[in-house]
Amino acid sequence: MRMLCILLIIIPKVLFAQDLQILDLQVRNLQDGKAQVLIEFNGKAPEPANFKLDTPTQMIFDFVNTHKSHDLKYFNYATDSGVITHVNVIEDNSRLRLVLSVDSLVPHKFIFDNNRLIINLDNDLMPLKAAALKEVSHIDFARTELGAGQLKIKFTTDSPAVNFAEDNDFIYIELRGAKISDDFLRTFDVKDFNTVVDNVKVEKKGNNINLTIKSLQDFHKMSYQVDNELIIEVIDKNLLKNKKLEKANLKYTGDKINLNFQDVSVRTVLQMIADFTDLNIIVSDEVVGNVTVRLDNVPWDQALDFILQSKNLGKQESEGVVWVAPEDIISQRQQQEINRKYNKDALAPLTSEYIQVNYAKADELVNIIQDNNNTLLSERGQVTVDERTNILLIKDTRENIEMVKDLLKNLDIPVRQVLIESQIVLASKVVTESLGLKFGGAASPKIGKYRAGIGSNFQDARNFANDPSAKTTADDGDTRRLFFDFTQQDPDSPLGKIGLALARLPGGTLLDLELQASESESKSKTIAMPKLLTLDQKTATIEQGEEIPYQVGSNDAGFSTEFKKAVLKLQVTPQITPDNTIAMALSINQDAPNRDAQTTDGVSVDTTSLETNVLVKNGETIVLGGILTTRESDLRQRIPYVHKLPIVGKIFRNKVTSVNSSELLVFVTPKIVSNCSNQE
Repeated sequence: MRMLCILLIIIPKVLFAQDLQILDLQVRNLQDGKAQVLIEFNGKAPEPANFKLDTPTQMIFDFVNTHKSHDLKYFNYATDSGVITHVNVIEDNSRLRLVLSVDSLVPHKFIFDNNRLIINLDNDLMPLKAAALKEVSHIDFARTELGAGQLKIKFTTDSPAVNFAEDNDFIYIELRGAKISDDFLRTFDVKDFNTVVDNVKVEKKGNNINLTIKSLQDFHKMSYQVDNELIIEVIDKNLLKNKKLEKANLKYTGDKINLNFQDVSVRTVLQMIADFTDLNIIVSDEVVGNVTVRLDNVPWDQALDFILQSKNLGKQESEGVVWVAPEDIISQRQQQEINRKYNKDALAPLTSEYIQVNYAKADELVNIIQDNNNTLLSERGQVTVDERTNILLIKDTRENIEMVKDLLKNLDIPVRQVLIESQIVLASKVVTESLGLKFGGAASPKIGKYRAGIGSNFQDARNFANDPSAKTTADDGDTRRLFFDFTQQDPDSPLGKIGLALARLPGGTLLDLELQASESESKSKTIAMPKLLTLDQKTATIEQGEEIPYQVGSNDAGFSTEFKKAVLKLQVTPQITPDNTIAMALSINQDAPNRDAQTTDGVSVDTTSLETNVLVKNGETIVLGGILTTRESDLRQRIPYVHKLPIVGKIFRNKVTSVNSSELLVFVTPKIVSNCSNQE
């Protein structure tokens, strides 16, 4: 899209009693490569507004309320007069436009001779005098908040003519008719600023200053100049995409425009912006003075702000019309508007009205209506509450009462409800394993009048002593052969036993070997399913359990009994978001008395709690937790001293391992409940 670049040299505010006509138009060469345009009118020659376009290079002159005469033929032809390459005349209902296509933009001068206007154009080879050169006072580089590289060029007075060109990764800036200190004639390395700009090179060629900006990758350029400061911003195109700087999120959203005004009236600049944007602008009579502005690839609304800020001007927008005036005048007008409204409220008659509040609490709404920072009532206004009927009594002007009623339409509405369904699961698992050998034996010889017996326990030893051959007697009566004896498991014992009789030894001695191995497993699951219904953003609590008494105090002061809760408790505060998801602040306690850990003061309480904040879609289930607890214990049984023997010592040892695991899982399902108004 071609950006409009406007160069306004003089003020075109000339009004005519009747439309002018161009009777003749001629273009001719002058000495030293200069060109001249002669225009003859049917009345006094007007002073035109003139503009320029960078691409293509054109000088444009606008004549307001002017037309071609019938004798003037269609004017559109090529020429080689000085820098002029083509001439074209365009006409519409309100103006006539003369378009001169030129090799380069050069200075020009108007000469008025009654009904003739002469436009003299210089050539682009005439050197400028040193005294006319504009001086560069300072060059600086910085990084903006968005990560763009910002090059600032300041001039001592007015700025020179500026030309821009781009080629791949380079931006070329030509300051025509300018001078600079030799201290700035070098290459500035700006990599450390972490922008898309690699370096800035400053050179001097004749009466011009050339600056070259080298970019590291694809870039977007924007430049603007107000009076004696020129600023060029270069930003990475990818960075713009990553920042998601879409029009809806930008402060300035207008179409981009190029403007170039050289010491022209501020009123004229505002008029040109209004023409470009079709914006209705009213300019106060107090807006005076001239401004020099060059804006390249800048949104038009940002360009307007630049111009206003440079001249301490402000604006007010109302119903598509922008009023521009000095800031102090705008402040005065705003204050007058406040005073007018205050006086209107002070003189307006008071009226009273009862307002029934249906769903909200009337006393809570009073705090909103009479907020100290932003009250809806005037200084004479009053509001009272009847808590019994939930009615507001308001006394104020009719306008303010209507404002309060509009507010209540949005606030006094049914509050949605949330049903919280939960399941609390405490799953436990106990596994006991044992493995070992039991070794027993008996001796039949008498010791005196007694028999001696050895066994794994007292009863076995007595049985062996009384009847050493009891376990070695087979059905066929053969007591000498080797055999196995698998004893029946005791139903009251958690351990299984396998008896193994090895042999009947000589001398009546019995060797008995018993292998003991077992595994027992028990599982338990505790399930609670608390449910509760609550309003949006209101805390609800449900609990179930018991209170355990315990004593506190001392012997001197006496004892007293207090109670400690051992309950299952669910507390939740839901909040329904605009997209019907539910944010919940959850607090869950699962307390239970531990009867096995009773102390002298009472029963201890095992506590498990969970506090969290979650976001869940309507009707979905979320799992919270769990808390996994594992307790492992080992029980070792062994015969003293003998279990330490190498290799065979294992026979005299027995190990029982017990693993107790438990895990707390909480399942929560929130649901939005429809009310009578069918709000979801």
